Amino acid sequence: MFYVYASLVTGFVGDWLLQRLDPERYGLAEYFLQHGPMESLFVAAGMMGVFSLIFVALFGEPAINQLLLLFMYGGVLDLIFRYGRLFPSLDGYYQALSPPISFLWGGLPFLIAFVVSRML
Repeated sequence: MFYVYASLVTGFVGDWLLQRLDPERYGLAEYFLQHGPMESLFVAAGMMGVFSLIFVALFGEPAINQLLLLFMYGGVLDLIFRYGRLFPSLDGYYQALSPPISFLWGGLPFLIAFVVSRML
């Protein structure tokens, strides 16, 4: 379960960092405006937590030999969010980033959470 806890922290801290970077550059200004600075922190943490819990339920606690699977899982989730428009407030984000780049940014937090889980 350390991985799920690490995912919650990764989502929270990652969103906090994005708020401090240039949200306009990443097309996130509308998202942060709509959800507010506090709510978006918890949305990001909750989403990372839920999708990590699903991964753990399907494949077990991630191991080093599952890093590619973990990365692909996050990338595919990103594609589902992009093309399914599950969060219309993220349209600016998806317009600002090409599909391969947002795929990368979709998979990376799951790898970061893996590293964080090894540090807990």
